[in-house]
Amino acid sequence: MTSPLPWKVKDKYVVISKEKTVVNTYLGCPADKKQERKWQANAAFIVKACNNHERLVEACKKAIIQLEYLDSRFPTSTTPAEINWIKQALQSAEEK
Repeated sequence: MTSPLPWKVKDKYVVISKEKTVVNTYLGCPADKKQERKWQANAAFIVKACNNHERLVEACKKAIIQLEYLDSRFPTSTTPAEINWIKQALQSAEEK
């Protein structure tokens, strides 16, 4: 079970859900500005990925349905291997 979405970044490095900390990407005293920017970018990336995960999963499911339908009705450039690749990525994303 995960913390409720949406998540957001607080104080540059802290990812929160409903004002409770989910993760802190700050890893000590910043030795330089480059490292500090990396920690901030990590927090932003975590928030963006987690907040969009469910929408991306649903989009993949709909894409598979459309590709399989089109593939059954019309000759397309989509191969079974490509459809399977999407299905495997989707399965990996849905694993708990």
